[in-house]
Amino acid sequence: LATVTGRVFNSTGIVRIKAKAAAQLQTTCDRCACDVSRILEVPVEHILVTSLNDEDNDDFILLDKPQLDLDLLAGEDIFLALPSKILCSGKCKGLCQRCGKNLNNGQCGCKKTTDPRLAVLERLLDNE
Repeated sequence: LATVTGRVFNSTGIVRIKAKAAAQLQTTCDRCACDVSRILEVPVEHILVTSLNDEDNDDFILLDKPQLDLDLLAGEDIFLALPSKILCSGKCKGLCQRCGKNLNNGQCGCKKTTDPRLAVLERLLDNE
């Protein structure tokens, strides 16, 4: 559910929309699977025309009739603005790969093991 606020300008048959859509985003964190709830605000800026000289112009939205479903337009803008990864916070530590404990709530009791092929690199890091 989104709310759209803004203005619509009409100048000689060219309609310009300048607005902001705000939607409540409810999902789970991609690292720790905790619930995430936040407001996503997206600019909605488009130019609407009923005819074009250059049919390959992506700067304008060509309308068949002088009507537009603003819900659909704002919904597309919100969908395109969704981040590819949603985290509960920028410092999310995720889940332990072995036991599944949420590492944001403290360390787990699992013993840290290193792939033997990477042991040399680990020793280099330990020497710094």
